[in-house]
Amino acid sequence: MRYKINVKNVSLIFVWILLFCNPPFSFYLVAGFPHLLIKLFSFTVLTLILISKKKYEVSSEIRIIIFILFLNIGFYLFSFIYQYDVSYISQAFPVVYVLIIYLVIKNIVGVKTFAKSYLYLMISMGLLGFIAFLLGVVDKLPNLGYVGDPVKESMNYFFTFSNSVFNKDGDFKLLRVAGYFDEPGTMAFYLTFALLLNQMTFKNRLYDKLLIFSGIFTFSLAFFFTLIIYFSFYPNWKKTYLRLGVILAVLFFTITLTKDTNPISGGISLMTLNRLEGSDDGMIQGDNRTIYFEQGIEFFKEKPLLGHGQQNVLTGSKFFGYDPSSFVGYLVFYGAIGTSIIFLIYLCQFMYIFRFDGDLKIDVFVLKLVFIELLLFIQRPLINVPLALLILVVIVELMNMRRNSTAQYENE
Repeated sequence: MRYKINVKNVSLIFVWILLFCNPPFSFYLVAGFPHLLIKLFSFTVLTLILISKKKYEVSSEIRIIIFILFLNIGFYLFSFIYQYDVSYISQAFPVVYVLIIYLVIKNIVGVKTFAKSYLYLMISMGLLGFIAFLLGVVDKLPNLGYVGDPVKESMNYFFTFSNSVFNKDGDFKLLRVAGYFDEPGTMAFYLTFALLLNQMTFKNRLYDKLLIFSGIFTFSLAFFFTLIIYFSFYPNWKKTYLRLGVILAVLFFTITLTKDTNPISGGISLMTLNRLEGSDDGMIQGDNRTIYFEQGIEFFKEKPLLGHGQQNVLTGSKFFGYDPSSFVGYLVFYGAIGTSIIFLIYLCQFMYIFRFDGDLKIDVFVLKLVFIELLLFIQRPLINVPLALLILVVIVELMNMRRNSTAQYENE
């Protein structure tokens, strides 16, 4: 019996295998996991599949995306020479992966098919994380050990990873769900992108509910704040905000009244409400960005064009104690020129805000979407990792499809 190989499905599987072996997923940190060998194999398979295709779609939008990706590669290679920094070579390779994956998605898998697979993945991780959260509350959460350095990296709870667990040695555990990423904030970051992709493609309310539900257990303040703006996409947004206000009020009073008598409520309060309280330095306790933001501005002023170089910042004694994880950290690393090149795939989305139908019009849908992305990048600029860069490429593709579909505008 002969079996016909479905090239589309095989390609999608190898796309995700290649992505899983790279950050932000934490599998490459698992001891003994042959991520380099798997990356090489999956990349080779995808390249051969791409070469075997006889016809390719070539449009001005595709050329622009390819140009931006090559520009990123060129910048990293230039910085390798200019900064004497070998780490830029390792930053160039993921862009090559994204280039090949993008061409495979565009010509074989399909943009919406990939988007749906991403939604399914994030929903699955979210639901597994919820199971892990419940098992932690009853102290039945299986602990499979550390992922990477036990001091710095996540615990492997099988259902999810996490580096943020309250009361871990007590009779219960309150887990901030991280999926298979490095930390809960990263999980919340990619859940927000999943919500945006759903709005751009399927507008499936069940997907929305499952993704939002999953995000709750990351206990990420950034997720909750961006969610407030995200609800403006809903046709009945006024009712949604009213319901949200009632739910938050009930939760606030319940946690406040029981946090001193119920240890679980107390733990949830520490992970959420307490982080909004003022600290001795005049900032809120959950704010771990402002002080480094101000420090980064001073470093940026020293070398504003091409920056200090990533390894120089991470290992140099001059930068000891500085956390470059905010957007300003990119300016310190790469300078204004490098940061502009790295964020160019995001910046090109701004041209889709404006529509020309005889008169100049603003696409409010795209404007809100770009603004939510901006909020994400200000506090967590995870753009030059394969998954984030690929999602932005997919969003540009979907924006172009949206522009070419007048029916979508009429329905919103």
